[in-house]
Amino acid sequence: MYVLDVIPIVKAVGRETLTYFTSERVTPGMLVSVPLRSRNVPAIVTAVEDVRDAKSRIRSLEHELRRIEGLEATGFLLPSFIRATSKIARLAATTTGSVLFDLVPQAILAHAREIATRTVRVDQSGTPGMSTHSGTMATPSGEEPQILQASEDDRLAIYRRL
Repeated sequence: MYVLDVIPIVKAVGRETLTYFTSERVTPGMLVSVPLRSRNVPAIVTAVEDVRDAKSRIRSLEHELRRIEGLEATGFLLPSFIRATSKIARLAATTTGSVLFDLVPQAILAHAREIATRTVRVDQSGTPGMSTHSGTMATPSGEEPQILQASEDDRLAIYRRL
C-alpha cells in the first residue's frame, strides 16, 4: 500500500495537495483519477510514500484517506511544466491545480489514455522537444500520431509531412 500526495486539476479546492492511497505502484508525475466531493477528477501525483513509513502522518490527518479511482497516464506532463505552473500559482495567489486546469485543455485530460505516447528529448539548448524516428512518432496502438508539445521547428516539419 502506498500513500500519495496529488495535485487535483480543478478550479478551486482550497488546498495545494490532497492525500490518497492505493495498492498499485505509482510514480510522481503520473496522471490519476481521484474522488473529490461527489465526482472523480484528474490529479498529478507529486509524492509517493510506503504506508509503513507514513503511519504517523496518516494518524495526524484530519480526514479519512480515500482510494484513487484509477491510473490514467504515465509521464503525462513534463516536470519543468509542473514547476512553471507552481511558480505561476505562487505569483497569482492560487493553487497549482487551478493553474493546470486553465492551461491544460479538458479534452486532453478526458482522453489521456488514448493520447499517443511521446518520448521527450532535450537538445543542447535545454529546450524539450519530440523524439522522432524516420519522421514519425511512436504510438502505442499504431494510430496516426497526435502532436502535443514540440519545438516550433519540429512541429512545422511534421505538419509539412502530413
